[in-house]
Amino acid sequence: MKTIILIAVMAVSAHATTVEDIAKKSKCDIGNIAYYVGQALQYPRWNNHAKDFEEAQVCLDRGGGDCKCHATVAMEVMGYCGYKALMITIRDDYQAHAMVIFKDKKGNRGYLNTPYYRIVDGDTPWGDIIKRAMGRDWRIVE
Repeated sequence: MKTIILIAVMAVSAHATTVEDIAKKSKCDIGNIAYYVGQALQYPRWNNHAKDFEEAQVCLDRGGGDCKCHATVAMEVMGYCGYKALMITIRDDYQAHAMVIFKDKKGNRGYLNTPYYRIVDGDTPWGDIIKRAMGRDWRIVE
């Protein structure tokens, strides 16, 4: 019984991390941020998405969450690293999805949709960036 409890505690603590930890591990590189957020959080294997947004640390402590959790953690890490990042909710005819759009320190625009990201020219319209991110006609939910 003690061994089982010890293993369970170790498994839970393996997921425990912070926004600051991810920022340090990633060295604030966008590609590394996408990777480390993806490593820290698993998508639920069940079709049970949270109705509300949760704080980044709640998602990290749990070790997983839906697209809103991934976007929240990524946005927090990017903000910690000095990027201008914004979580957006997009929708097509079938579903909604959360992701992060950002400006990097050189003025380029991009998206981060864990574990994928792309940086494009700073003059690229946000609508075009979102279409590239998702591969079809999504629109921003306002």
